[in-house]
Amino acid sequence: MNSQSLKNATLAPGWRPDEVEVLKVALMKFGIGRWRKIMQSGCLPGKTPSQLSSQTQRLLGQQSLAEYLHLHLDIDKVAKHNQNKTGVKRKSNCIVNTGKNPDPEELERLREFNREQFGLQPTDIRQLQIPKISLLSQILSFQGDPLTKLKQLYELKGRIKKQKI
Repeated sequence: MNSQSLKNATLAPGWRPDEVEVLKVALMKFGIGRWRKIMQSGCLPGKTPSQLSSQTQRLLGQQSLAEYLHLHLDIDKVAKHNQNKTGVKRKSNCIVNTGKNPDPEELERLREFNREQFGLQPTDIRQLQIPKISLLSQILSFQGDPLTKLKQLYELKGRIKKQKI
């Protein structure tokens, strides 16, 4: 039900496998870092921009998203590429920055590499259909004893109130 946390390899609450798959498609359709568009699409009700960003870092296997921002990429190919990198520092299987941030020219070179290696064609992007996760399916997926389910319901209610869904 939960995914690995970026910080300490504990379970990250609130992400089911079906939601992770929806996020992958949304990232490919709208572009990485386009949290507002993803939220406006209604495909992941109750998720916050922070949750979307953190889960994207886990999916890509890299803490910094700067070289991927707004690109429409094959998420699985990027993840595989990052998993195979050697000579990098990792924390909970995610590449972390250890040096200074790339200058604008280096960042553009990285973005162009990512576009060439992992970029989706405009026709493929247009054809992507994002499945929607309904609130009912979220509620029905709650697991645990009644008190735990009630706590999950209140947490979902709080997230929905923040987003005014």
